[in-house]
Amino acid sequence: MAMRRLPVGAEPTSEGVHFRVWAPRRRAVEVLFEDGRRQRLDAEPGGYFGGLAPRARAGDLYRFRLDGGEAF
Repeated sequence: MAMRRLPVGAEPTSEGVHFRVWAPRRRAVEVLFEDGRRQRLDAEPGGYFGGLAPRARAGDLYRFRLDGGEAF
């Protein structure tokens, strides 16, 4: 797991943006960016999903997709 200041959310880093969400009843979580990019988040212990989106920057618009359903 990446070093984070907060347990969940989107945190800009020097390498991109690190996302982490708590979704214990889900099997898959993706971040969908307004420009069409996608970033799958990796399952972590305790029901969390996290991952680095290397091309993402602060201010990018995004939504989450859970288990391949509709993004919100």
